[in-house]
Amino acid sequence: MINNIYFVALTSYQLFVSDAYARYIKNNYKYINIVVFAIDMDVSDFDAAGFYELISIPNLSNTKLQRIWKRLYWAGRLFNFSLLANYFRKLTNCILFVFNDTEPITNRLMREIHNKKDCKIVLVEEGIGIYEYSVQIEPLENLKRLFRKFITWCLGSTMNYSALGYDSMIDVAIVDNINLYKTLTKSKNQLVLKQSKNILYKNSSSFLNRLRKKTNNSLVYDIIYLGQPFLEKEIIDGELENIAMLLSNFGNSRVLIKPHPRDFKGKYDWLVNCNSNIEILDEGISHLPLECLIDSFKTKVIIGFNSSAGVNIARTEKNILSVFTFELPEEKFLLDGWADGRSTMNKDLYVSKYGNICVPRTMEEFVNVVKNRLLQKDSCCDTLKKHICFDEIDNLLENNNVKPH
Repeated sequence: MINNIYFVALTSYQLFVSDAYARYIKNNYKYINIVVFAIDMDVSDFDAAGFYELISIPNLSNTKLQRIWKRLYWAGRLFNFSLLANYFRKLTNCILFVFNDTEPITNRLMREIHNKKDCKIVLVEEGIGIYEYSVQIEPLENLKRLFRKFITWCLGSTMNYSALGYDSMIDVAIVDNINLYKTLTKSKNQLVLKQSKNILYKNSSSFLNRLRKKTNNSLVYDIIYLGQPFLEKEIIDGELENIAMLLSNFGNSRVLIKPHPRDFKGKYDWLVNCNSNIEILDEGISHLPLECLIDSFKTKVIIGFNSSAGVNIARTEKNILSVFTFELPEEKFLLDGWADGRSTMNKDLYVSKYGNICVPRTMEEFVNVVKNRLLQKDSCCDTLKKHICFDEIDNLLENNNVKPH
């Protein structure tokens, strides 16, 4: 019988999903103890409302020294002295929910859980990364990686060079595009469950309230542009000029730029200074997932390079067109900067039952598809069932002989 459930959240979106699942579990399986570990996030103002225990792990990713300490203390040979170790001693009958099996702390907690009596590890979809697949690497690059693996082994941590979900410790995967995921080799020994994204996003208002964040739900933007950190704390030469070129095709259409949480402060200021029709999302909420904010903005088109948020929203909001630019010849230099040599983009992901995802291959096609959508009127939205029910959670717990109370 499952009596402990843990979530490991690395981003605000992962915290949002963890929070929604945890609240549902506590409402329906009251005797289960739930802990959410928030890593590298400031959650000092977040209200868990008594549904679960929220443990904050400090941000240790800004400097090389911090990253070494993170691997040594929180994920390596000194782990048993850390706060986290207290939760995993003599542990049985538990489920660990993770979003990224390659992150050092997450992988360490997976190793603590693995092979313990009646314990399961569940990988939850955060976005498009879960559908990517690992690729072969060059021999020279492999030597560099072997050296880094040796260094991290000395720290007692691990260095993973693979796409998400390939770790053999994973027992269950919760994904939105279940048919696509099942075609990947990593799903072979996993129980694969369908994620209820439509239901999930209905929890966004409650989540924002407990984050003590408010948005103005009367704002109208023709286009939302999703930022992407191609290089950590840097701008690729020509990146901002490329964005300006893309958006210049739509006259005075009102544009909102949603920076990525890993974009550095001020990255898009030049675009705003040069274009009166472009605004940047308020810094106070810009780090939050667009999936939680989308109901606050009236928009017709989302443009991004290959953003997870664009896919998620298109598959849940029929009136919004998501346009991805990674196949435009003009953006090849961005594709080269984005590639990390670990995994390859799975282009089969960019589909929606509403037909509202487009990956144009020419600039002419890009301009036409966006202009056509801007001219269209919205259709009626689908109505969701009133009863909130996460089938993936119920199925998971039922598979572990747990019944609701």
